Amino acid sequence: MARILVVDDMELSRLSISAVLEGFGHTVIEATDGVSGLEKLKMSGADILVTDMDMPNMSGDQLIERLGQIDPYLPIVAISGHDDLGGVRPLEVARRLGAWTVLRKPFGADQLVNAVNSLMKQAAASGAPLSATA
Repeated sequence: MARILVVDDMELSRLSISAVLEGFGHTVIEATDGVSGLEKLKMSGADILVTDMDMPNMSGDQLIERLGQIDPYLPIVAISGHDDLGGVRPLEVARRLGAWTVLRKPFGADQLVNAVNSLMKQAAASGAPLSATA
């Protein structure tokens, strides 16, 4: 199973995502924004990042951009409940910045689990070891 960092400023969303992933045997680390997410990633590492795009202090796009410099091979799932934020399409931005997959909120537990399983397979096929950032 994977160690997954979940970054979302919305507590209910973060807790729901964590509960689903833990229910499938994954270890979950939580952060409330990009700044704390980056710190936790540096301290404990992660196999997969699940990040919301619209957060205070450091948004998901800023986090993805920073991670591209630190660990460009970290599989990223970008999530957002917004189709458009002031003329910007957050999930399209996430893909351009390096997110491996995107999910539009609200999404089902099966969609999340399928995305994580797919990323684990892609990472294994690319030869990137899990816990590469640890």
